[in-house]
Amino acid sequence: MIIQTSGGQVRGYFDHSLYTFKGIPYGRAKRFCPAVPAHWDGVLDCASFGKKAMQPLPAPDGSPASDPDDYSEDCLYLNVYTPDVHKKLPVVIHIHGGGFQTGSGPDQDGAQIISSHQFVYVSFNYRLGVFGYLYLGSLLGSKYAQSGNLGTLDQLQAIAWVYENIRAFGGDPEQITVFGESAGAKSIGALMFSPVFCRCCRRVMMASGAIQSIRSTATADAVARRLIAIGHFDRPEALLELSSKELLALQEKLCDNSGNTCTFGPTADGIVIPKDWQTVMHTADFWHGDAIIGCCRHELADYGRDTKDFVNAAPEIAKNLFEDYAEYAYQTIEHLKQLHPDQINQAHLSHWWVQVLSDYMYRTHTGRLAQLLEEHGCRVWKYSTEFGRAVHCLDQCLAFGSLDDCQPALLGTSDQDQKALAKAINEYYIRFFETGDPNKEGCLHWPLWHHHNPKVMVWDWPYHTANEAKDDALDDFPVSVYQISSDQDAHLQ
Repeated sequence: MIIQTSGGQVRGYFDHSLYTFKGIPYGRAKRFCPAVPAHWDGVLDCASFGKKAMQPLPAPDGSPASDPDDYSEDCLYLNVYTPDVHKKLPVVIHIHGGGFQTGSGPDQDGAQIISSHQFVYVSFNYRLGVFGYLYLGSLLGSKYAQSGNLGTLDQLQAIAWVYENIRAFGGDPEQITVFGESAGAKSIGALMFSPVFCRCCRRVMMASGAIQSIRSTATADAVARRLIAIGHFDRPEALLELSSKELLALQEKLCDNSGNTCTFGPTADGIVIPKDWQTVMHTADFWHGDAIIGCCRHELADYGRDTKDFVNAAPEIAKNLFEDYAEYAYQTIEHLKQLHPDQINQAHLSHWWVQVLSDYMYRTHTGRLAQLLEEHGCRVWKYSTEFGRAVHCLDQCLAFGSLDDCQPALLGTSDQDQKALAKAINEYYIRFFETGDPNKEGCLHWPLWHHHNPKVMVWDWPYHTANEAKDDALDDFPVSVYQISSDQDAHLQ
């Protein structure tokens, strides 16, 4: 199967009822610079995935080390899975997570997600860590003014490529859903300020992530200066002369702490993301469409389980996660102590810290974005995962992963309940991909979320809908989660 794209011709293969096109280059980029569209001569054979973005090896999650040859700064490739190139099917674009430091498009098996359904699935790589989010505009001048958003620009270029080319693969560019988990969802939050994204994307599904990862240029510049200090460079231009391996080694030193999730992320540079984004998000320039958005009850419970002497370590974890804004976490813990003086023991302190970290990293911001989208007139379906240990992105693991992968978060639940809930979540999400509405006649109705009638879908067994409590998440926290400066971001009004 040969298809003409804007970059050139690609050859795909029919495999298990799907046409697959792996490793299509959508961009080429010089280090620390925006990508340009990729072009090639002849027919490009798309039988295998392209190189993945540069990232630490082995993976931080303890998975087996990969072959270093699988990774490159030349990593801007996408993958298309389609049931029929002659139809006009809904399109699903996945943005992978990984703390803006790890992951790749092939992490999700497109064939498994599509299964027997009728939609086109697209995944892609984008630049990560120092290669995708190191802001050098203040240090190296206007040539690098967009360097803090190269990963975001890669995402926009991949989505625009899909919008322009997907008809040839049997997809309908007017029915594009973009979904992501964790950093993938936070990426969508940043993309919502882009006219390109507003034009190309009609629906989003955001799991465990909202708009909280956008940081100021002052904060992004402070991160870059920390990296330079670690390298003991006497001039910032030295970063341009390092090898990929040397840059990664610096990144690993910079991120050598238990709360490095926010070290990298989108930057309000005034070019890709407006500097006054907290004002813009209340205007008509912000994205509008249909959305599923939600998170898990105990997003960061793994810290409590895996960290030695967690209660004493928690303040340092909060500092690494939030930097200046860690003060909000400390104040909330002190407030909880004052409210419940008879409960100040290790068990309650551990529970409070998990709640504070989970809410201020995730649940608080998910709730705010749901309300913001509803105020814009969007249709919003909201969920809360309560099943098992209800840790980070569990609903995504159940819906699109394997139960074996989910097991650490499912302790105390039966195999039968796990399978039944996984099937239900998958069916609701797939219906949203296919139709823009997760509901189907004969199934439990998932009502739209409204601030005056805040009904949410609760992913537990049995799954059910419920009224969201007014104080469902702690709310005394700024809009951004991470700041290194003396200025405090305003609260979301």
